[in-house]
Amino acid sequence: MRKIKNLHKWAAAALITSLLLTGCGGSGGGQALTSGEGDVQMTFPSGWIAGDGAELNVAGPKEDRAVMVTSVPKTDMADDIDLDGFMEVMKSSFSNQYPLFRMYEIQDVTLDSLSGKQAEYTGMLEKDLIHGILTVVDQGDHFYQILAVTPDQKFHSTKKELFQIIKTFKIVQAKPASKAQAPDSTDAQVTLTSSDETMELTLTGQWEQMNVEEVDIQATDLTSSSVLFVLGHDFSKDSSLQQYYQFIVDNRLNDIENPTISEPQQLTVNGLPALQFEVSGKMTTNGMKMAFLITLIDSPKQYVRIMFGTVQSNMDQLRDGFAEAVLTYKESDK
Repeated sequence: MRKIKNLHKWAAAALITSLLLTGCGGSGGGQALTSGEGDVQMTFPSGWIAGDGAELNVAGPKEDRAVMVTSVPKTDMADDIDLDGFMEVMKSSFSNQYPLFRMYEIQDVTLDSLSGKQAEYTGMLEKDLIHGILTVVDQGDHFYQILAVTPDQKFHSTKKELFQIIKTFKIVQAKPASKAQAPDSTDAQVTLTSSDETMELTLTGQWEQMNVEEVDIQATDLTSSSVLFVLGHDFSKDSSLQQYYQFIVDNRLNDIENPTISEPQQLTVNGLPALQFEVSGKMTTNGMKMAFLITLIDSPKQYVRIMFGTVQSNMDQLRDGFAEAVLTYKESDK
């Protein structure tokens, strides 16, 4: 189960900030599987298993290769972005997050009479080198992203099968104009901790934690296109929380073009003073229109920055859930 889970984390993370999988090669024939929203269909060999969710997320029978389809509304991107630009968005996202990332020659493709771009890539996922095929397609209102991934040592034996599966991509109906749904009380809760077990946060939803050295806690929720970062900062304790807020605004928002910043609101997180504010704008790295709920906490050991991010069109539905999760933050002296 480890490899399929980690490969799904790769796809989920690449999609947001910003985020998949030996057996014998075979024909693309077999079972036709449709996404949960009914907009996309692909054909997989017998034995491949579909996961839950609105998008297609299908794993091979030995769980060491996978194909995942996600989509991004063009309204969440820069107004002038085209297919070449979206491919660069994905390349930039992967390159920024994964060591030893390399994308090979980008080629023009046509899937279901739709124009697309396609390239192989490699990169490190934790301690494993993976090898994948990234395909992006322009549907009109959305860009579709198709990821086919396997461990690098097995790519040669599976690439024919993966390419054949990709060729079966088909739009069967227009994608519904849906919004992210806020988690409800029936959704599962997950508690995430830092590697040294001194920081803890409890979230509701389908969050997957990722191991990133520079971040104390990082997680993604593919179902809501959301990302979480928790970072401790040994900022001068002679300074005030307001001064730390000004430092963050002046020095840590450089990746957002002309950001809109709300007035910081005072609150208390488990007895600790905190400031919370919202930042939105177009990312300079990839053109995505993002929104972040940022909370700065003054703890006895350090200042803590908790950042929840999602595409701007989803923030209204997710803001309350993000704010509730912030209030679960705890520190220990381990």
